[in-house]
Amino acid sequence: MERRAAVLGMAIQLVVAQGVMPAELEQQSRIIEAAMALPVESPIVVKTRSRESLRGRLKSVDEGTLTMQVAQGNAVTSRTIPFQEITSLKRTDKRMHPATVVLITIGVLWCVGAVAGAALNH
Repeated sequence: MERRAAVLGMAIQLVVAQGVMPAELEQQSRIIEAAMALPVESPIVVKTRSRESLRGRLKSVDEGTLTMQVAQGNAVTSRTIPFQEITSLKRTDKRMHPATVVLITIGVLWCVGAVAGAALNH
């Protein structure tokens, strides 16, 4: 936990030293916090300032960079991206909320019951 706090502090200092606006600083700090909260090997999608979208697995988070494994053709390569270049970071393997699962289950059961009831009445 202390390491994560130290990495976050150093990354924020790097961003501030480059003259970043407060809104950008807030976005960068959210991206850094999200990256540090992810477990290694998490599937992620990263969008960069150059409008590039990279899909892969998180390999590591260092002081000012994020390293991910990206599949390119038949090869898997490592790509290191500075936090200043990242505009969006999303985890792609999130599970559905339990309430959503319950509602879908109720809907499916209701449909099955309606079809079975209609079949039995004819």
